[in-house]
Amino acid sequence: MKIDLKNKKALKDFLFQTGRLLERKVYSMIFENKPKISFLSALKAYQNTDKGFGHGLEPDLLTPSSTGVGAETALCLLDMVHLPINNLVQEIAGWVYQHINDIGILPYPPEDLMDYPHQPWWENADNERILAISGFLSKFHVVNPEGEQKIARHIQKKELPQKIEIYDYPLFVYALYHQDYKEREKILNHFIPLLPELMINKKEHHPLFSRYWYHAIPLLPKKLVDEAAENVINDIKEDGGIVNPYPQLPWWRPIFTLDAFLLLRKYHYC
Repeated sequence: MKIDLKNKKALKDFLFQTGRLLERKVYSMIFENKPKISFLSALKAYQNTDKGFGHGLEPDLLTPSSTGVGAETALCLLDMVHLPINNLVQEIAGWVYQHINDIGILPYPPEDLMDYPHQPWWENADNERILAISGFLSKFHVVNPEGEQKIARHIQKKELPQKIEIYDYPLFVYALYHQDYKEREKILNHFIPLLPELMINKKEHHPLFSRYWYHAIPLLPKKLVDEAAENVINDIKEDGGIVNPYPQLPWWRPIFTLDAFLLLRKYHYC
């Protein structure tokens, strides 16, 4: 099943009406072959002088301070639009490895968290973020051995979940992209059989075509991926957007919609 051309026109209208400049520039670069410099300029607007990312790149966290989720979001975008090799990745890596502490995590929250709008869950710890970031940096071949040794100490304390949820992806991403990680096969073989249940229980999140679990697509049976893609396509509404699993957070709808279309395109469903 593939997306009808009229859905692409509706997608553009939807993103330009409801998305940020960043989403518009991603659309123009990927679907209209516009120069990548406009996208990179829009992304760098969220970057700080310390080379980290903040300023609401994660829209539920509006502190200007650089955070781990800011770094991960930037890396994820660069991965989904196939621009992993550029100076920006080097800058992000520099910020990450400079800020990892001795127990292998990025300190959080920033001191100014309470001075800016944020969702209440961002007042909690964010210790697992570093695993996804490290996975991306390994995928992009930009790693710092000393920093990775610290992260490895953090991983030793991890227990494998018996059931996975939408935000349990960081350890999976770490194991997938660290080819030399000694527990790699064990972790991947633990997570993969749990994914079909997640896809059923969180169907409205479209896990495989989200920024969280798309990494698993090449490891899964084609029939399962085809069914997941069909669910996304059937979930596209007349206005061009997909259903938002968080209706109380409407700003996520254009973001999740664009993520889904990028991944549908990457895997030849549009």
